[in-house]
Amino acid sequence: MPQKRRTARQVAGRNQNHWMESHALQQEMCHLRDLLSTERANCCREYNWRIQLSHELEETKQQLVNQKHLKEVFINREKETKRELERLRNYSDAETLSTTKIATQVRNNINAVCQEKFNSELQVEKEKVKVLQEDLKLSYDKFMAELQMEKDKNNVLQEELKLCQSKLTAELQVEKEKNNHLHKELKVGQERFDTELQMEKVKKKALQEELEKLRTSYQEVSERYEVDVLTARQQADSLLRELENQIKSHKDKVLQDELLINLRDDRDTLLQQMVQENNHVIELVQKDTAEKDLMLSSHATLSSPQSPL
Repeated sequence: MPQKRRTARQVAGRNQNHWMESHALQQEMCHLRDLLSTERANCCREYNWRIQLSHELEETKQQLVNQKHLKEVFINREKETKRELERLRNYSDAETLSTTKIATQVRNNINAVCQEKFNSELQVEKEKVKVLQEDLKLSYDKFMAELQMEKDKNNVLQEELKLCQSKLTAELQVEKEKNNHLHKELKVGQERFDTELQMEKVKKKALQEELEKLRTSYQEVSERYEVDVLTARQQADSLLRELENQIKSHKDKVLQDELLINLRDDRDTLLQQMVQENNHVIELVQKDTAEKDLMLSSHATLSSPQSPL
C-alpha cells in the first residue's frame, strides 16, 4: 500500500512537470505571436506611408504631363502664329507688308520674351521635378528595401512559428499519450486499491465478529469460573462443617485433629488447583483477545481510506 501511494505521488509529480513545460511552451508561442503581430503592424504602417508617397509621385508625374501638354499648346500656338504671318506676308502689298513686318517684329519680340520666361520657368519646374523624382526614387528604393527586409523578417518569424507549433503539437501529443497511460495506470491502481480495501473491510468485519465471540466466551468463562469457585467454596465449607460435626462425635481427639488438618489441606489443595486452572484459561483467553485486538487495529490502519493523489 505505501509503495502504491508513492507511485501515485510520482505520477502526480510527473503530470505537474509536464504541465509546467507545456505552459512554458504556450507562453513562448504567445510571445512569438505578439512579436509577429507587432512586426505586421509596423509593416502595415510603412506600407501605408509608401503608398502615400507613391500617390504623391503619381501626382507629380501628372503635373509634369500637364506642363508638357501646356508647352505643346504654346508651341502649337506659336506655329499657328507663324503660319498666319506667312499667309499675311504672301497676300499683302508692300505698305501692308511693312506694317505687317513691324507688327510681326513686335509680336516676335513679345513671343520671344514670353518664350524665354516660359522656358526659364519650365526649366525651374524641370529641376524641381527632377529633384522630386530623385527623392521619390530614393524613397521608393528605400521603401522596397525595407519592405523586402520586413518580408524576410516575417518569413523567418513564420518559419519559427511553424517550427514552434510543430514542436508544441508533437510535445502535446506525447504528453497526451503519457497522460492517457498514467490515467490508465491510476485507474487500475485505484480499482486494485478499492478491491483490497473491500477485502480489508471484510477481514476487519470477520475479526470484529471473532473478537466479539472471544469476548462473549471470555465473559462466559469468567462467569463460570466465579460460579465454580463459589460452588467449590460452598462445598468445602459444607465438607468442613460436616467434618467438624463428625470430629465432635469422634472420641479420639488426636485422630480428629489429624483428620481435620488433612481435610483442610485437601480443601486448600483443591481450591488452589481450581484457581490455577481457571487462571490458566483466563490467561489464554486474554492473550488470544489481545492478539485479535492487535490484528484488528493493524487492519484498521491499513484499510483506512487514503486521499487520491
